[in-house]
Amino acid sequence: MDNDASPNNGPGQAFEALRAEVSLLRRGVEGLTAERHSAPDYGPTLEQMNAYLKEITGWARKVNGQPAMQLTPELLAREIARVAADARKRDREIIEHADRRMGTTISRIERIVESASQASEQARAISIACGTALLAGMLMILTLQALAAILQV
Repeated sequence: MDNDASPNNGPGQAFEALRAEVSLLRRGVEGLTAERHSAPDYGPTLEQMNAYLKEITGWARKVNGQPAMQLTPELLAREIARVAADARKRDREIIEHADRRMGTTISRIERIVESASQASEQARAISIACGTALLAGMLMILTLQALAAILQV
């Protein structure tokens, strides 16, 4: 009986392996969250700023190339409004793209957390089943001993 209860055999070893696996999964999830917060990606923002600067430079060249009499306040106001509308449209596209990426990332994290939760529940269920089996075995042994004692009388 003592050999079956040692942690190197059967259920004990399985529990230890499961405990280590759940611990590793938890550290992995925490590492992903910390890594995501510690390493921002400025590439898309810098690319967008570069595109804006190119557009403004082109617009400035266009304005600079026009004679002063042709550049009326109304024409300048229309051009500014057009460029502003284009910039707002690009901003909306960037925000929508970021929203989609954020949703995908959140879904991945939720699946990881759900998997860890399921593993924890499975470990708990296995613990309960093993305890129940141990108790049933002990009761069976006691019953058999009592029956043997009654039959020898």
